[in-house]
Amino acid sequence: MTLQELEVPPKIIAEEREQLEVDLQNPPTDLGYDRQAWSPKLLLHYVKEKFDVEYTGCYTRSLLHEADPEEEAEFKQTVEKTTRTDRQDRRRG
Repeated sequence: MTLQELEVPPKIIAEEREQLEVDLQNPPTDLGYDRQAWSPKLLLHYVKEKFDVEYTGCYTRSLLHEADPEEEAEFKQTVEKTTRTDRQDRRRG
């Protein structure tokens, strides 16, 4: 394994991260892509082209999840409901 393979990919700086968050609030079509919604693969491509940074698919999925507050709120509600239901089931059984 070479030293280059061991290096961690560079991270974007705070200002670039803020710009990325703004960009993710808009559909990819606003940035010239032919897709209506962001996908991890498209985001990987976009970050590489715009910021010259490579991330993993897992990290881009996290970025997409963070960028959609509505989706995050729905996720939290689902977790709360599931937790409540599990507790009630344990009490009954």
